[in-house]
Parts: sequence; C-alpha cells; structure tokens
Amino acid sequence: MHKLDAIIAKGCQFILWLTMSIIFSILCINTLMRYAFGSGMQWANEVPEMLFPWLVMAGVVLAAVTGSHITTTFFARQNFTSCTTLVERGGVGCRLCVVRHSFIGYFQNAFHRAR
Repeated sequence: MHKLDAIIAKGCQFILWLTMSIIFSILCINTLMRYAFGSGMQWANEVPEMLFPWLVMAGVVLAAVTGSHITTTFFARQNFTSCTTLVERGGVGCRLCVVRHSFIGYFQNAFHRAR
C-alpha cells in the first residue's frame, strides 16, 4: 500500500507543478501582451479556469495521501509565539469588526443607490 501511496503522491505532485506552471505562464504572457500590444490572447482566461480544478483536486488528493490537510494556521505556526497569542486573542474582535464594516458598507451603498 505504501508503494501505491508513493505513486499517487508523485502523480499529484506532477499535476500540481504542471498546472501551476501552465497557469502562471499563460497569465504572465497574457498580461505582458495586454500591456505591450493593447490586447491579450482571447483564450488565455479560459485555460486557467479549466486547469484550476485539476490543481485543487491534486492538492486535495495529495493531502489525503500524506495524512495532512490545508490549514489556515500556517503563518501562526512559524514560531511567532507572541504574534500567535495576539492573533488568537484579537481574532474574534477582528472578525466582528469585518462583519460590522461589511454591513455598514452595504447599507451605505444601498442608501446611495436609493437616492
């Protein structure tokens, strides 16, 4: 079973590198063409949209095979202990502020449209 896991992991890593390289290359070339020639490639927006699900699913399978998962605690785990406690304490307050400002912005925008 370990050999099968290794084969699946290598395949997923290959798909990750391939799709990421293609998406990055297409977007960079298209951006340069837009600035240099005033218009980019017509198909350049569609290919990354088709490759992105492959990128995501390869990452999901790779995470499942290795017994890990994608977390949002990566930055906090980088040995910033004082920063980590600050983020943990202020996290709830920050979320409440974001929600509050979102509502304020929404209602101000709705008010201005009604006028």
